[in-house]
Amino acid sequence: LPHPSVTSELDAFVPVELYTDGPDQKSRDFGAYQEKNFGTIAIPMYVVLTPDGQLKGRLDGLERDPQKFAQFLREAGE
Repeated sequence: LPHPSVTSELDAFVPVELYTDGPDQKSRDFGAYQEKNFGTIAIPMYVVLTPDGQLKGRLDGLERDPQKFAQFLREAGE
């Protein structure tokens, strides 16, 4: 995420990280939330939600191309 094209897009968002792969209860709770709301426990998974919880964009798996990831953020932020 440190690529300039990505960081400039991220400025428009409030980032939240949910760690779902730890051994603790919080990780299990986050995993259950992810599975219930998105039907998967894939990692990594990126979602863009409105403040009221409406899904604006979703990207499952790893995207290594910073331009493609920045494009995902642009489209989800519209």
